[in-house]
Amino acid sequence: MKLLLLIGMILFISGCSSKPPLTMYKNDEQMVLKDSFVDLPMPFIYPSMENQNYIRCFKEQFCSLFPIMKDIDFKDKRYWGVMTSNDSYSIYTAENTPINQQQAVNDYVNYSIHLSSYISPYSAKDRALENGDEGFISKKYKQGIEERGGTYYQNGRIYYINAHIEKHGKENYSCVVYEEFNPSKESYKVETRAKTFSCIKPNLEKTITKRVSIILTYTKAKDLPKELESIAKDYTYEDLQQRAKRMLDSLYIKDGWDD
Repeated sequence: MKLLLLIGMILFISGCSSKPPLTMYKNDEQMVLKDSFVDLPMPFIYPSMENQNYIRCFKEQFCSLFPIMKDIDFKDKRYWGVMTSNDSYSIYTAENTPINQQQAVNDYVNYSIHLSSYISPYSAKDRALENGDEGFISKKYKQGIEERGGTYYQNGRIYYINAHIEKHGKENYSCVVYEEFNPSKESYKVETRAKTFSCIKPNLEKTITKRVSIILTYTKAKDLPKELESIAKDYTYEDLQQRAKRMLDSLYIKDGWDD
């Protein structure tokens, strides 16, 4: 829950709408065409079992499918939510919790996927990515431990774990991939695991790069109530990666390199 509040505050500051309307069109057929890239206004409708297989495009930046959704995601007032900002959006598991209910599933286990895009000058790092230069990338993204404190980022956070190059997307984009681990502490008793895929599409002149980052975040409480142990078996870090695989497979970075 604290992670969701953190995401919400960041996106609100960026000018997001955290409460998207149920739909902006009469039906999904007007909004999206299966297996076609169709521009959509953001925010769009809440994700569901029925509309999860439609490709969604974010402004003039990129397109992809949603992660795989399952029936269990929509039981007991749980759902997938969406938050948007000017250059990014997040999709995450959530639930409607009565005010008098002290604890919610999301306080103990949660999925969040953040997608963002920006344009920057073509760099030596981009050249190394395209050339498959693992040595350059491992030096650029050297594993370390967070030294500053705070509620979320804290001493003990391990970043740039196993940084390497992978190919993803409709046009076989070069992507730098790495993970991080944020252990629980007294004031924030959940563990956080995250995996970042940062993929590039340069212009033909190799002067400007459009970058799309997809960050998978899994949070789990260190101590789970007995009644939630079965749910925790269904929601795992490995399951999140498997669900998000089709987002990477379907990723299409649009042409156009104007800021």
